[in-house]
Amino acid sequence: MLALFLLLGGCAVLFYKRIVFTSSTVKEAEGEIAVLERKERDLDNNKKKLEDLGDSLVALEGSFVSKQSFVQFVELIERLAQDAGVVFRAQEAELPASPKEKANLRFEVQGSYAALTKFFILFDAIPYAGLVEELRMTPLGEKTEALRASVTFTIFNFIPTP
Repeated sequence: MLALFLLLGGCAVLFYKRIVFTSSTVKEAEGEIAVLERKERDLDNNKKKLEDLGDSLVALEGSFVSKQSFVQFVELIERLAQDAGVVFRAQEAELPASPKEKANLRFEVQGSYAALTKFFILFDAIPYAGLVEELRMTPLGEKTEALRASVTFTIFNFIPTP
């Protein structure tokens, strides 16, 4: 009978040790699962941020002017002039070959003072960085209120392409 109790006691101790071992293994696995779930959430968040950043990069790339996109830039100014009710004439463009040089666009716009003001308000809101280096306004004639504005615009975000 003692042998039976010893055998049952030994089985109980082995069973208890097995339960403790299994319990610690399960606890360790739960910790690893929690770490993996956190990493998965972080990965999903990073994917979302990359997608948002990709959209921002596309918008940023679209704000630069290059030789290939210069015509689109001038067409944008033409549309602004049309919306403002002024006459636009591009005169000269200096497109640099190196990033150290400046890109300039010289143009004229003609119209009433109010229309020219509207044009320059619209022009100020374009997504391209630049500076009006020179602006001369002269009347078109003695008997008219129309004005001519001669403008030299320096484009800061011009990318020369090889």
